[in-house]
This record gives sequence, structure tokens and C-alpha cells, in this order.
Amino acid sequence: MLNEPVIFGRFIVNPTQGREYFEIYKKISPDSNQYRCLERTQTALGQHFLDFLENSEEALPPIIDHYNKVFKYLDKDYLDQTKIHTTMDFITRIYENLSGVHPFWRSTFNLSPVLTSYKWYEFYYLREYMNFDASDITEADRDDKMQNYWEQVRKNIMHELKELEEFQNFISSMRNAVTFCLDYSSFPEFSKLHTQQRAYLYQSHFDSNFMRNQPIQNIFNLSDRASALNPDRKIHFSNNNDVMVSSIISNANYYELIKKTKTSLDFSALAASLEKTSIETTTNLDITTLEDIKTICLYTFSLLVSNNVHVRPCKNCGRLFSPYNRKDELYCSRIQANSKTCREDYYDKQIHADELIRYYRTAYKRENARKQRNIINKPSSEKEFTQWAKKAKKALEKAKKGDLSFDEFKKILDREG
Repeated sequence: MLNEPVIFGRFIVNPTQGREYFEIYKKISPDSNQYRCLERTQTALGQHFLDFLENSEEALPPIIDHYNKVFKYLDKDYLDQTKIHTTMDFITRIYENLSGVHPFWRSTFNLSPVLTSYKWYEFYYLREYMNFDASDITEADRDDKMQNYWEQVRKNIMHELKELEEFQNFISSMRNAVTFCLDYSSFPEFSKLHTQQRAYLYQSHFDSNFMRNQPIQNIFNLSDRASALNPDRKIHFSNNNDVMVSSIISNANYYELIKKTKTSLDFSALAASLEKTSIETTTNLDITTLEDIKTICLYTFSLLVSNNVHVRPCKNCGRLFSPYNRKDELYCSRIQANSKTCREDYYDKQIHADELIRYYRTAYKRENARKQRNIINKPSSEKEFTQWAKKAKKALEKAKKGDLSFDEFKKILDREG
């Protein structure tokens, strides 16, 4: 089953609820077509897409530079195992680095043509064909196969490098489109325009092929998603042949078939079971290739545009986010280093800043009153107060930034430090 991924991602969108989900599935065993869900994330509509663009724009250039070094190292010698293993170790590390950038990347490399060709190379190098009926395979045949598959590995590495370089341009283009069409804080001239109008301007002036010809699967589910929230659930992976067979079967005339067989199926009971049940429509897109990521990016962008979703920089972390509940939200739901969301983190900072300001004002009034009392008897009081005030103001700014603790700040204002 070399043509089936060990890991793949599933992107699920519910436009009605304004929510999206991303799931990572892993094959239960090499000979099974059953997959177990490893992780699932839920965000506002478009948030996976925005995070992917931002993370990838920063991380991709050094990874591509590393890939270029691997490309220069490539050798045609299909028998030099030291060089071959070194090359494939480099490739594996590149995939691991990309997988850490965003879950979208993690879903794409199990069916990489590079790895697929290398698996076939190893199949012959390790003589795994001996486990099957391979009596007709000679050593010369084995040698030819190894040479052929290693050449495919080399060609696929060159092709994949080119793909990643093109992807870098694609991400840059998408970031421009997001800023132009969706970013509420950019282009105040467009503040009264619907995002579709802004997208029209972008498409007509920058890229006439933008957001066109995207393959989409529409899936109908019961609204009760309790089973979908089970992180340990299992699914089956369907390849194109399975889809083709099911399509042929689904073309049967069920009405005529049922009449002829005199089925005892109770249609009234079926109808009654659904009368009080709402149905939701979700769009599912599976990720196994780099092209799938492009499809998801373009599809999500199109969805944000059609739903007039405005994104904006988070007031706390500064990264673009899609509103989760209200359109006028100022903070994203990303978790910060202190395990709090940006909203919680920002309010904590504000409370801390207010506490600092209150203490600063109290100390300022105290020191100013001291100056006024001593200004006649102690001529240096004015100068001392000015020096203290300057030092106190610097301490306040440092404390606001987190460079001083509250206790250190108090000591400076109380002339203890």
C-alpha cells in the first residue's frame, strides 16, 4: 500500500457556524486502510489559513536554502550508500522542519514522490522482493531497478525544490491578497467596501486568475458532532478507485430497484427520524500533497471574501486573526507563553500597568509634597525632586515592559534602590 499515506490531514469547514477544524490522521497499521485521529483543532473561519501564511512566510526561506544545499550534494551514483543515506537524512530533516511550521505541512510529505521513489529503491536494495514470488528477478534486473528509482529520487528532489520555491511566491502573493482584501486595519479608503468588492479590485488589477477553478467536496452531516469530537475515532481512507466504484453504484435507479424487490424498508419511519433533526453542510478537503495546501488556501480566502470576514492584527500579539464571535474583537485566541490567551494576557498587562501607574502617582504626590515643604530650608530640594522624577519615569516605562518587577519598581520610587 505504498500509494496510501501514513499520515494525512483533513480540513473541515462549517461556514454557517463560522468555524473550521483541522484533523491529523495516522494509519493504524501498514496493511490497514483504517486511520486514527491524532489531533483536532477548532478555530474561527480562516484562522488556520492565516497562521499558515504567517508561519510559512518566515520559516520557508531558510528551509529552501537548506534544500538547495542538498540539491548541490546530489550524486548519480546509486550504489554509494553513504551519500545516499546522507542525502535522505537531509531530506527527512527538511520534512521534519516543515512539519513543525504548521500542521498543513505535516500532512503533505508521506506521499512525497521523493520518499515513494526511495521506498522502491530500498525495496530492491534490501531485496525485499524476495518475500514475494520474485524468482524471475535477476541481479541485473535488481541493478537496473535501483538505478532507475535512484534517478527518480534525484528528479523528484529537483522538482520538489522548484515546487517549494514557487510555493514561497504563492505565500507572498496570498499575504498581499489578505492585506488588500481582508485586513480591516489596512487601506482605510476601502473601509466601506465589502470584501468581495476589495477582492474584485485585487483580481482585476493584480491577478486575473486568482481564486478560480478549485475542486471542492460537499459533505452532509447531522448537527450532533459528538462523535466527531472523539479524538480516538477511526475512519477509512478512500482512494480514487473506491470513489469511482461508489459513483457507479450510486447511479442505480433505487426507486425501481426497491419496487422490484418489494423491500420492507419503512420510509415513513426514516422521514420521521429526521423531521426534528437539523442538517449541517460542511466542506471537507483532505491534504496529502503540496497542491492540496494551495487548494485550501485559495478556498479559505474565497470563503472569507464571500462572507465579508474582516481580519485584523491582534491588539496584544500583533498577528492577524479572524474574529471568533464578534466582528469587532480586538484580541485573538492564541495561547501565549504564560498559557493565557491574548485577551487574558492583555487584560493582565493592563491591570499590572494600572497598578504601576497608581503607585507612581502616589509616590509622585508624596515626593512633590516633600519638595514643597523643604524648598525654603533646603535649596537642593527642587533639583533632587527633578532627578527623582526622571528616574521614576524611566522605572515606570521599564516596569510596563516587564524589565522591572513590581518590587524593584517600588524600591526605586521609595528611594531604596
